[in-house]
Amino acid sequence: MPTSDAAGLASERERIERMAVVAEWAAGALCGDWNQFLGDWNAHAVLGGAIEGGGDRRSLGQRRQAVARSFMEWSLGKQGDLRPRLAEIKCPVLWVCGERDEKFRSLAVEVEPVLGDGRIAVIPDAGHRGPWEDPEGFASLV
Repeated sequence: MPTSDAAGLASERERIERMAVVAEWAAGALCGDWNQFLGDWNAHAVLGGAIEGGGDRRSLGQRRQAVARSFMEWSLGKQGDLRPRLAEIKCPVLWVCGERDEKFRSLAVEVEPVLGDGRIAVIPDAGHRGPWEDPEGFASLV
């Protein structure tokens, strides 16, 4: 999987493969052990493992159906590659990412030349959940 897949998946094959993986995560969220599910989810490289200040997601276990549905509805498997369309954005863009969020920081650098009136802002020492990990740092950038 390309490191910049967050902007979309280019091929139908990639989208189908992603939807299969997402269906497994949705099933785990819906029917599996909730604490195990959260541990596995937080272990994703993009999330930087366990997070400080990232919010306690254990209470989402009461909303398992909504969590599972969000995996299926918001999956990149349902999204084409949006990189070619980024140049169409005519308003200023502020791309905020965490310093430790290598995937989205790399994507930001990749697309920055086509953002036009845009800029990248990096939350120091934050991961993918930067606004929750460092609310003050996020607010100062935004």
